[in-house]
Amino acid sequence: MKAYYLLGLFTICSIVLGENVNTFKIDFKVLTGDDKRDLSFEERSYFTKRDSAEIELGNRQTFYLANIEVGSNEEEIGVLVDTGSSDLWIMAHDLNCERSSSSKRDIQIDSRSSEQVRDENKAYVKGSRKDVEKISKSNKTTFSEGSETNLKPVWSVISNSSEVSISGSNYNIHNLMENTKSSDNECTRYGSFNFLDSDSFYRNQSASRFSISYADGTYARGFWGTDNVSFGNVTVRDLSFAVSNDTTSDIGILGIGLPGLETTYSSQFGGNYQYENLPLKLRNQGAINKAAYSIYLGDEDSRVGTLLFGAVDSAKYSGDLQTVQIVNSARNYGYSEPIRIEVIVNGISLNDSNNEIEITSHDYTAVLDTGSTFSYFPTSLLRSLGEAVNGRFSSSLGAYIIDCIDDSYSFIINFSGVTINVPLKSLIQRYSNNQCFLSILEQSGSDYILFGDNVLRSAYLVFDLDDLEISMAQARYTTEESISVISSTVPYAVRAPGYSSTSLPSSVDDSGGPTGTLGSESNSGGRSSSASTNRFSKAKIYGLFIGLVFLIPVTLF
Repeated sequence: MKAYYLLGLFTICSIVLGENVNTFKIDFKVLTGDDKRDLSFEERSYFTKRDSAEIELGNRQTFYLANIEVGSNEEEIGVLVDTGSSDLWIMAHDLNCERSSSSKRDIQIDSRSSEQVRDENKAYVKGSRKDVEKISKSNKTTFSEGSETNLKPVWSVISNSSEVSISGSNYNIHNLMENTKSSDNECTRYGSFNFLDSDSFYRNQSASRFSISYADGTYARGFWGTDNVSFGNVTVRDLSFAVSNDTTSDIGILGIGLPGLETTYSSQFGGNYQYENLPLKLRNQGAINKAAYSIYLGDEDSRVGTLLFGAVDSAKYSGDLQTVQIVNSARNYGYSEPIRIEVIVNGISLNDSNNEIEITSHDYTAVLDTGSTFSYFPTSLLRSLGEAVNGRFSSSLGAYIIDCIDDSYSFIINFSGVTINVPLKSLIQRYSNNQCFLSILEQSGSDYILFGDNVLRSAYLVFDLDDLEISMAQARYTTEESISVISSTVPYAVRAPGYSSTSLPSSVDDSGGPTGTLGSESNSGGRSSSASTNRFSKAKIYGLFIGLVFLIPVTLF
């Protein structure tokens, strides 16, 4: 199948200086290629900066790769940027590398939990790599404690994390390296850091060792320190990060999630403390007013999107920007505040202009993960969706095989009263000439949803890490801009109808199936319902009645 590979050709496209405005933009170039195994798992992209911080993002079944410079020796390193994790970690110059992988992987909410993770022995989908060009080292703005400036930074996102990050993808991207920079060490192909050559590096001898383990068996181990880190023309002084000298991954991670997800706080190797990760450091050093950023991924065919730190672009959405609360699903694990970006979903349906098929009316929590190309459903919910689209589950692929559906259907999500419409074609990837697969995959053993980029690109999202809120609206695909700086609250945002409803759903069983299937006739209530589905439902009820009366087991079809 045709796969799109995102090569991060990071170049400074524009630096516009003006009154209260400073724009920093990094572009990605999207290339195409053929790899029939590429049922990709990550997408990521660019940035830009101004009175806010804006970043342009590259799209297309890949991940986002950011080029940073670390230390007084200004070592250039490519890192994956991720809202689903919270730590920056990079490769040591002399690290021990066992094998190469830049996967986005499932991780347990905490190493202390016994939550089951995905079976990675399935073919699943392959992702794509990208390369990064060097960013100019001139015209940098430095941030340090107490500095004052009108500059509001920016940057990008991927996914990876330690035992604490909750992600749904089993993403492997170890080839597609035709144009990558060569290295004798597979794990340092995107660059590495020789901390001994940096006069400004300080090793944190009192910190516990850094350790991240993933569900597919890969890991990164190392130590903590601080140094100056440059993002294009912006330098942040004394930023905390980890240096990995033992790993099975081939790329580091720039995590920008909630501080509760930092490995120093949420993993068995941490010292139960939090530190200023990049979003907090930018806020505390005056680069932005709040630890908040907005994300616009562009449409399915877009090569660029934007990530704005400290600002909102009202040209990029339609309707009202509505706010919901981030919920704390990890309370039972001992966390008093949320550690991952997760909200309530009150229902999911499919429809076209005439029919509506209810997939579920139950409440779920949903992780919003811009580091994952695909989305993930609990087993019973995915089964309902698969039935509704007349799919056939392929255990070897780990996905539902379906007919390639036309453009008329929409996938509708209710986030506490905020409705986001996703074209069903955005959730379908071609598998062969006449067959496609559903790019919502199974998350067995978990009862939450994970929405990746294939869903999130239909929404404009504002992540307010200070107030633990997400503001969202239907995305409007345009090159126009109307930027407003976030000061104390998100501009133009209103509370969603279900803003105050934050009770976590209990265990949910959607084994009853959808209310119909695509292409079936519409009933009087406006919902699609096939005759066979109705007969099956009636048979289940009748069989249950007989079983209760006679206290004997009844097998239904």
